[in-house]
Amino acid sequence: MLGALYMRLTGTAIDCYKYLELLYNDYRKIKNQNQNGEFELMHVVEFIDELLHSERVCDIILPWLQKCYMLEEAEQLEPCVSTLEEDMDDVQSSEEEEEEDEKLERVPSTDHRQRSY
Repeated sequence: MLGALYMRLTGTAIDCYKYLELLYNDYRKIKNQNQNGEFELMHVVEFIDELLHSERVCDIILPWLQKCYMLEEAEQLEPCVSTLEEDMDDVQSSEEEEEEDEKLERVPSTDHRQRSY
């Protein structure tokens, strides 16, 4: 997490989004000390979200970060696709393939000749 915080403090907006968004798939738990001095559990994905969207993390004021959608519009950054969207697309494509297979199985054969034995 120290490396992610360092990247956010020193990196450009493009680098921050490119490298830190990869950690959105990390659901490990980490301990975080809140403002009251108590420790609480949080996930890495929550910490990364705070790094990318908050002005202050770990009592450090972060430098201004250009919004992701503005970088995407300027074509400096590829559009972000969440893993949930990718999974949903995979499920939909597999369902469509299954439907096509079922349609092919239901189509009667065109061979209507009678067989004589």
